[in-house]
Amino acid sequence: MKLKKGNYVVFGSSGMIGTHLLKKINNLEGVNVKAIYFQNPPKVEGRNIRPLKIDITKSKNLKRILESTDTVFNFAGKLATSKVLMKDSITPIYYNIKIFNNLIYNCWLNNVKNFVWVSSTTGYSEKKINKEEDFFTNNPPKNWYGIGHMTRFFENFTTYINNHPTKKMKSIIVRPSLIYGEYDHFYGDEAHFIPSIIERISRNPKSLTFYGSPNEKRNIIYAGDVINILLKIFSKNCSPINIGYYRSFRLSDIIQKICNLMNFDYKKVVFKKSKNKKIEFEFSLEKMKQNLSSFEPTTIDEGLLKTIKWFEKNKK
Repeated sequence: MKLKKGNYVVFGSSGMIGTHLLKKINNLEGVNVKAIYFQNPPKVEGRNIRPLKIDITKSKNLKRILESTDTVFNFAGKLATSKVLMKDSITPIYYNIKIFNNLIYNCWLNNVKNFVWVSSTTGYSEKKINKEEDFFTNNPPKNWYGIGHMTRFFENFTTYINNHPTKKMKSIIVRPSLIYGEYDHFYGDEAHFIPSIIERISRNPKSLTFYGSPNEKRNIIYAGDVINILLKIFSKNCSPINIGYYRSFRLSDIIQKICNLMNFDYKKVVFKKSKNKKIEFEFSLEKMKQNLSSFEPTTIDEGLLKTIKWFEKNKK
């Protein structure tokens, strides 16, 4: 694993993506890492990793840790799953604005050279194929209208700073599809689609009901691949960039794979019509293919198996 020697700060270091990054760069010679967390300490230790508990919504906490920093990886933020947004679409936006605004501004203020941000595809409008340049065209779907426009704003903000006439901070932005993997949230409303299914199947219910069409498609990407891609494009000039698996899967196919891996009878799965409007859109991965021609993603079967094994070992 090659990463330029220097001083790095990882925000959101105890979450799924932050943990996968720390696993990749721990004990690298000359790579000094401050691993920032708010509640739970990082799960990865290393002689080059220094964990620090900090509330990043407060500017005074950031100055001392950002001094002499070369690169910031930002994975911090409040989760805004569909279930969360259905109950409260405002609070996640409020907290994420506080986090992102304070973080980006203080990185720029303290002369951070590179700002790496795992953004979101929520800014895209509902259309068949979305290319990177379509991100700011029309409005995001109603289901995540607010969070989508918030994402657009902060991408614009980082791009503006990236091109600032007197004081630049290079921004590297990736827009991933649905990320899954070890260290994810498996319980409650903050659990995304795949970890939620795994947790529900683990209870061995008599039947398993899903609301929506079995033919709806999802593009998913393994968390370890997100990190590998980030590190591969770090020195390239291809930001912003969509990243995902090279094909999408029907919901029924994903669920059946999980059932098979967990020895659960797929015949117990029942699909019912959802009250919510069906939203399907694809986004282009041509830019990813052009810049990562030799990249081989983790297969869905391998990624799901890793995720399931981790969950079974660590479930509550």
